[in-house]
Amino acid sequence: MSNPQKGLKGLTDLFRANGSVSTRTEYATYAFWIFFFAGSWALFRPPVMPSLGDIGASFEPLLTKHDLIGNWIKTVTLSLKAVGISCLVSLVVAYLAVIPFFRPIAFAVSKMRFMSLMGFLFLFMAILRDPGLVRISMLVYGIVPFLVTSMTSIILSRDEIFFNYARTLNLKEGRVVWHVLVRGIASDMLEAVRQNIAIAFVMIAAVESQVREGGGLGMLLYDVERRGANYGEVFAIQIVVFITAALLDTLVSYANRSLFPYAYLKKERNS
Repeated sequence: MSNPQKGLKGLTDLFRANGSVSTRTEYATYAFWIFFFAGSWALFRPPVMPSLGDIGASFEPLLTKHDLIGNWIKTVTLSLKAVGISCLVSLVVAYLAVIPFFRPIAFAVSKMRFMSLMGFLFLFMAILRDPGLVRISMLVYGIVPFLVTSMTSIILSRDEIFFNYARTLNLKEGRVVWHVLVRGIASDMLEAVRQNIAIAFVMIAAVESQVREGGGLGMLLYDVERRGANYGEVFAIQIVVFITAALLDTLVSYANRSLFPYAYLKKERNS
């Protein structure tokens, strides 16, 4: 028989600040909110917004007439290329920040996150000319300042005690840097990448609609809106982008836990 007191405690923990609940309860909570928002959408949506049925019906013409899968592949390929290049550039800039002479570069790059992307579209077009390179460059320009900000903060906030501890082991300075600033924060750096991947998918529709050569979901979304089609197709495309980004986010999180389990053990122990 189930213990009513245990069930009541699980229910109170669900509404307690910093409360801890079982995995089963956590999944049930997610299911509740999914049904809650779906029901709210069905009952209280504005007339201009499509119903869930309209969105579901919109996938058929998108798949058969507008090559949804082909455009999805182009968008994912473009996003992954941009994220990969952004990671390499950001790592170089962020690690240069440990050298005082190069620190202003990281500071300047991080401040570029306040500059509009669209204002430089003509510059990318004039210099690069190739539409594929323009697309990647625009995405990299949008991702790198945010990623450099996160990575630089992780590197420069590393406590001096870790360096001193490594030096007491008679490690040379190169090995101190490796253990403290590379291996020791690898999990945090990958977490920064995971958090900033979202920027690529937020920007992808704008980039692909501005530079139409090469296709993609952004171009498809722009075409659907331009011809005044039913908004069900617009929401269907947005859902595809959302699900793709969410799955990639989950995959990176799983990779982080698999590659650096010690980092999560430490967090769980401190929680």
